[in-house]
Amino acid sequence: MCTFQMKQNVPSHSRFSSNKARLPARPFCLKGRTNQLFEIVKLICDSVGARIAIMGPGGIGKTSLAKAILYNEEVEKLVQENRFFLSVEETIDIESAATHLASLLGIGGTSEPLSAAICALEALPRSLLVIDNLESLWFSNNASAQKDTERFLQRLADIPSLTLIVTSRGSAPPHGVHWSNAQSAQLDTISLDAARETFDYIAGAPRLLTEWEALNKLLSSVDCVPLAVTLLSRLALLKNSPSQLLQRWHHNKTTFIYTRGDHRESSVDFSIRISLDLLLGMAGGAEGEHLLSICAHLPDGLRTSVYAQLLDHFADIDAAKDLLVEFALVSVGSEKELRMLSPVRHFVLKYHPMTASHLDALRKIYFAIAGSGPVHIDENFTRLAQNVAPEYGNLNSFLLYLVEPRNRRRSSLMRWRMCHGTHITPSHQPPCVRHCARALPRTLHGLQNA
Repeated sequence: MCTFQMKQNVPSHSRFSSNKARLPARPFCLKGRTNQLFEIVKLICDSVGARIAIMGPGGIGKTSLAKAILYNEEVEKLVQENRFFLSVEETIDIESAATHLASLLGIGGTSEPLSAAICALEALPRSLLVIDNLESLWFSNNASAQKDTERFLQRLADIPSLTLIVTSRGSAPPHGVHWSNAQSAQLDTISLDAARETFDYIAGAPRLLTEWEALNKLLSSVDCVPLAVTLLSRLALLKNSPSQLLQRWHHNKTTFIYTRGDHRESSVDFSIRISLDLLLGMAGGAEGEHLLSICAHLPDGLRTSVYAQLLDHFADIDAAKDLLVEFALVSVGSEKELRMLSPVRHFVLKYHPMTASHLDALRKIYFAIAGSGPVHIDENFTRLAQNVAPEYGNLNSFLLYLVEPRNRRRSSLMRWRMCHGTHITPSHQPPCVRHCARALPRTLHGLQNA
């Protein structure tokens, strides 16, 4: 039984009558999330006390979806004024989060804010609480702090009449709560059509066919990540055409995708940096960073065959992989390859280079792959082509990296080693490029005309 007294014993209707003014604004634009919104609203309406987790990488639209749920007409009719939005983005510990929650509920001057808040929520017929940006509390290297967060969520989840929604970076919902949508908690990127609709809604549709083509390339280049699409659309309002923005992407990648303000919602780099900082604050984060740096060089994903050859170069590569998946910095593809979203990949390439030992290991692996391909179209072509074709995109990306001017000093020693480790004679052209220039185009030509 609750023994805490509400502030001045104000009746519940009056106490929460001003709560709507405390809610965040409706999402300005939410394209491509109709299915997810419908499914979550249905869970809320069909069962009292649904537990909803909205997970995914930074910039994927978790907060926007949570806000859309808050303002959904069916949800609003169901819980009326008893809707609350608790952002823990700047919160340092659970005690601070509990104090903030109590304040939202009109409670002050108590030494046990969480217990008081729970009593207030239990007194309501139905209510909905969104806890936004939970990663700032959940992804803690302090085991005690993470346990406190788990208990905090469990106590809220034990309120039968409360619908609890959390948003957090990561791929899996926090432990200790039976989540109603556990199998569908992680958000993916939006479709190209939805990305175009977003651009059109914010900046207007391009008038020229060439600009439509440039827009498609631009949106695809950022993997239709909602934050990147939104910020690019805002940049288009400054008289930047899609073709101009595409050119800036080719030259600057993620560094130019920002608007005024240094915040997760106004800068792609800022948003990605939050995830990397969280990763590096965890035990094993350094190894995770090293593996992430390797993945960044492989646009078609780190395939299992290459992954297996890296085992001896990590203390525990599987633990590093699990950490990256948990933080939603990589995803696991249909063939178990590790993939990265384009904005994250380019950010890591710029700010988190590979170590010299990992670069050397990757060089040996990919030179061996290139060397296993066919040089001539003969009876062995089809068999040998299969060795190279799945890795063509990765080979192309990695070899281009090695011959970039900024990497020539690093790659010159590798070229010398390559030449002394094989029977290729040095020349003005890097041996790896010369070899693949012969083999890879023939491979693709043969596969396309087989």
